[in-house]
Amino acid sequence: GFRAGEPALFSCLGVTSYLREEAVYATLRDLAGAAPGSAVVFSYGLKGPLPNEQGRRIGEVMKRLVAARNEPAANSGFDPQELIERLRGMGYGRIEDLDVAAAQARYFAGRGDGLQSPPMNHMMCAELGRG
Repeated sequence: GFRAGEPALFSCLGVTSYLREEAVYATLRDLAGAAPGSAVVFSYGLKGPLPNEQGRRIGEVMKRLVAARNEPAANSGFDPQELIERLRGMGYGRIEDLDVAAAQARYFAGRGDGLQSPPMNHMMCAELGRG
């Protein structure tokens, strides 16, 4: 079971696009109450237009798929620097933000199956109690 006094890892990969911005920040604030050394890892979309044509095309396809499934897509994205500042204000210390290229290089390079980092998402890891 979960032990509140011990460090834990919270994974919210693929979650933030379904939540309103206020709910994402409320969740991150709640998780900031976990034991020092705990961390949260999550993916998030960028606020504003996507940076390249491939990302825009995939984004449009994803919007159509989400709409066809009647899935809620509540969040329009985050600005990475603003997100980092808000996390620091909540008590998160070490924060690492991976853009598409960094995530691709770290987690998807050399794959034989062609799986790639989603071109519209960043991945972030924020740790409590360490700077």
